[in-house]
Order: sequence, then C-alpha cells, then structure tokens
Amino acid sequence: MLVTFSAPYVYGGTTGKIVGVVTDKATGDGLPGVNIVVEGTTLGAATDEKGNYFIINVPAGEYSITVTMIGYKTVTAEKFNVIADFTSELNVNMEMSAIEGEVIV
Repeated sequence: MLVTFSAPYVYGGTTGKIVGVVTDKATGDGLPGVNIVVEGTTLGAATDEKGNYFIINVPAGEYSITVTMIGYKTVTAEKFNVIADFTSELNVNMEMSAIEGEVIV
C-alpha cells in the first residue's frame, strides 16, 4: 500500500508553465501578436487578441525571457525562475518606440 500512495511523488513533473499579459504602457490595452521567447530554448508563444499568452512544458530553471513587437521597445526579463509543476506569471508593459526608416523616392 505504501508503494501505491508514494508513486506520484516519485514521478513528479520536471516542467513548469509561464503565463501572462502584455499591455501597452501608455493605454493599458492588451497587445495582440507580441512574441515571447524563452532564451536558450526553442520555446515561445505569441499573444492573443487581448494580450494573453502561455508557454507550457518549460524545464525548471532560470531563464531570460524576451518580449518583442514591431513598433515597441524590446523587453527582457532576466533571471526569471520556472519551478516544476507550478505556473509562473510574467506580465509585461511595453513602451512604443519610433521606427526610423529610409526615405524612398
């Protein structure tokens, strides 16, 4: 009986989940289509129409998370901890930036 009840503890998970909302710093509105990348892995996500995102099966550990969108400054969260079997929350406010382009005649 002891083996039956202790089995789930032996086979505990090794991955976690990252969730959050990406918003415009000036308006507070959610930003759709923002790219979130877990550096050093092939994991990432894009936000939905309300700015929400989630990334599952992230191995437990410490990561840098990069958030990018055209027209906004890139945001990097360094030393972000992911804990096995838990959901870690990372909400980001993005600030607009001017895009300078070449004049075409």
